[in-house]
Amino acid sequence: MTNKNNEIDDKTIRHWGEQALREEAQAILDQIPLMDENFEKAVDMMFHCQGKIIVTGVGKSGHVGAKIAAT
Repeated sequence: MTNKNNEIDDKTIRHWGEQALREEAQAILDQIPLMDENFEKAVDMMFHCQGKIIVTGVGKSGHVGAKIAAT
């Protein structure tokens, strides 16, 4: 809701924030059934890697890749 000064009230902002977090949480939970033996193989390959693992991406994927590399 907006008031006469065209400002958004705190309750509306909080609602939008809660809704965004619920949607993101659900998107993550929806990935659980998709984890199969390929996930286990990928983790095992990375764990046993003797060399380096290169992570690339553009945009948001690039930011995620940079965070992974920093970790």
